[in-house]
Amino acid sequence: MVPKPTSEAWILCCLGRHQHCKKLENLAGNEVSDEHPKKIIQKKIGEKPTMETLIKIVDEQCEPDKMDMPIFQNFKINLESVIKASYF
Repeated sequence: MVPKPTSEAWILCCLGRHQHCKKLENLAGNEVSDEHPKKIIQKKIGEKPTMETLIKIVDEQCEPDKMDMPIFQNFKINLESVIKASYF
């Protein structure tokens, strides 16, 4: 599974209170772009995001059922099926 453009786009969805998330999957995947999700996160939180910062955002602000992002939903469905299969 490879997120498009990066998994940080999913985190931006959470930071945006799960609004207008589909368009985030079309952000630039090139890290030099000003529209790269990592750079947008940095602007939103006022500091360079660390792994710990990103984990905290996911833990405190993400509601996977509210994330209207096709690539994320595919990831979620596949992950759930793998987890279910491992328990049977």
